[in-house]
Amino acid sequence: MSLPSTTRRDHESETAFLARLHERYQGPATMDRMLFTSVAANPDKVALVDGQGRRLTYRQLGDEVSALSSGLAARGLSAGDRVAVMMRSHARYVESYYAIITAGMVLVPLNVRLAPPELSYILANAGVKMVLADREFESVVSAAFQEGHTNLPVVWTEPGEGSAFDSLLQPGTGVPAQIAEDSLAAIYYTSGTTGRPKGAMITHLNMVAVGQQNVEAWYFDSPEVVELEISPLFHVSFQEFGPTIHAVGGTLVVDNFSPSRSLDLIEREKINSFFAVPSMLFMMMAELAKTPRDVSSVRIVKYGGAPMPQDKLRELSDVFGGALLVQGFGQTESTGMIAVTWPDEVTQYPLSTGRAISGCDIQIVDDDDRPLKRNQVGEVIARGPQVMAGYWQNPEATAETLRNGYLHTGDLGYLDDGDRLYIVDRKKDLIIRGGQNIYSAEVEEAIYSHPAVAEVAVVAKPDPILEEVVAAFIRLKPNTSATEADLAQHLEGRIAVYKRPVAYYFVEDFPRTASGKVRKVELRERLAQA
Repeated sequence: MSLPSTTRRDHESETAFLARLHERYQGPATMDRMLFTSVAANPDKVALVDGQGRRLTYRQLGDEVSALSSGLAARGLSAGDRVAVMMRSHARYVESYYAIITAGMVLVPLNVRLAPPELSYILANAGVKMVLADREFESVVSAAFQEGHTNLPVVWTEPGEGSAFDSLLQPGTGVPAQIAEDSLAAIYYTSGTTGRPKGAMITHLNMVAVGQQNVEAWYFDSPEVVELEISPLFHVSFQEFGPTIHAVGGTLVVDNFSPSRSLDLIEREKINSFFAVPSMLFMMMAELAKTPRDVSSVRIVKYGGAPMPQDKLRELSDVFGGALLVQGFGQTESTGMIAVTWPDEVTQYPLSTGRAISGCDIQIVDDDDRPLKRNQVGEVIARGPQVMAGYWQNPEATAETLRNGYLHTGDLGYLDDGDRLYIVDRKKDLIIRGGQNIYSAEVEEAIYSHPAVAEVAVVAKPDPILEEVVAAFIRLKPNTSATEADLAQHLEGRIAVYKRPVAYYFVEDFPRTASGKVRKVELRERLAQA
């Protein structure tokens, strides 16, 4: 099968999708079955490459995973125990990911940007028994232990051979675990922008299902795929592209993102498929304009996590000429995915985030959970085999988010007459100016059409009379200029007067999440404190 696969499946119900999934694996849909099926089928093929120069065949990856599983068991860990991983994007992370999960233990990925109090909370909340971490994080891990008055065992990784991590490996056949589909595989902690972070419980079935859903929806269901993963591996997005190994039998290339390094990898490894959030793509396009590379191997460019302005979409198409452009929508609680665009509809319906992935049902409801008609804006809710089991030790939040059998995403959107989904805003990002609803994405789209604007984030600014008005934070393109007056004039005739920003703030960069999204909550806090 060539890449990309353009075979389009009719949308399946959850029941039909699961029946097909179980038929494929002839038994329970668990991660150990998926991984070692791929290992047996592709023993001498390169499975994994990282930016540090490590290359592992499927046989070598399987051996490393089994040896690490045996080593964890020898340290007294057993099925159900939580093991935290705090590493950058390299092969050891991928090995740890598979070893923990296929041994029936529970992975707790740690964001490498967290401060000691944040880490301390997650370690305690999850009841972590052991930490696997890069040596560079020794000081922050130690501070987290002091914060929480604990002293967990830690195994450190270091560049080269002979690290403590290597001593943990015990050659063997791994840990034979009786894993059920509903067994917990990982706890992914949300960003915690509204209080303490919540731990989304992801099961083996969630992972296996979303793996199959993604390779079909993203059009890389071919062993020819050479997938570049530049989002942080601790992010749930790894569930979308890790299936390159355990669901497809392709080659996965992992590295920490930087525009130049990532483009160098695309050229050197002949990458034919990759995902990036829009801000990453903007930086890559700027780097290519400055220092051209050969990116002709790329056949699929996938993006999501934030709106993609139409002019940027055209630029992206020009830069990666001939590649399929595919947009996705999802969140941690859906193991990363809910909807994906059809490639032939990306330019025809550029504002749509796509259609429900196979096995997933999307509805739009009002504040009382009553279904809305087509083209009416409400909260996006979804149901499917990829939806989390709930929040770890948080029954109240679970009941609120998983009401009536559906995941309530907190996103506002609508479905058009062709069942295409459009996201207009996060509920918390909606601006209400004197009782009138303003969707930040609509204002951002208008501002992006100014030729000097590289990136924009629109948020609510407190106002003593109207309660909220519109404010825009702007990052300009290099070697360009624009004033507040220029932008205000540009918006005349493009959007209604009440939607236009009353204030513009020019910035060098934005506060970002680990996956590169703009942290609007911090921008709102700046305005509230001003």
